[in-house]
Amino acid sequence: MALWAPNSGLILDLAAGTGDSTFALLQTDPQAKVVALDFCEPMLRRAIPKLSRFQGKAILVQGDAMELPFASSSFDGAISAFAMRNLSNLRIALGEIFRVLKPEGFFLCLEIYTPNLKPLRLAFSLYFGRLVPLMGKIIAHDADAYRYLPNSVAQFLPPEEFAHLMEEVGFQGVEFRRLFPGTAVLHRGFKP
Repeated sequence: MALWAPNSGLILDLAAGTGDSTFALLQTDPQAKVVALDFCEPMLRRAIPKLSRFQGKAILVQGDAMELPFASSSFDGAISAFAMRNLSNLRIALGEIFRVLKPEGFFLCLEIYTPNLKPLRLAFSLYFGRLVPLMGKIIAHDADAYRYLPNSVAQFLPPEEFAHLMEEVGFQGVEFRRLFPGTAVLHRGFKP
């Protein structure tokens, strides 16, 4: 599985936050144009300085991934980095992504997962489940905010189930790949 699809064009960056994935995409593919969508306007405002060097290549839109404010068949591709596990209804969100993609459009989703290998899973659980909230408590004085991340990962669908859900909403050629050491998984599918 290649890490990127060949047809860049107009790309939707879902839950773009402060624009890191939009920035990375535009640096990698100067031909792309990206619509960075996020529910949280203050996050998008933080993306403005980062994306200002890409005049006319990045458009920031406040919106809901489960009710995308775009016409059907608008985008050549869609990406999501570490955001799908935060949505309350994955089926609706995936259906919306599918709807706004043009035929042959791609969807790439990068998510955090617990590793499969037992020694790595134990180390990951200790670090992510205990050390990260402790550091959050010490540094940011907010352990709860840093407990949310490991809890959201633990409650997210396993990669096989997420891939199956993508197929159920209509994506074809669905595949996923665990990236070393298995704490991140890249999902990919295409709209026929």
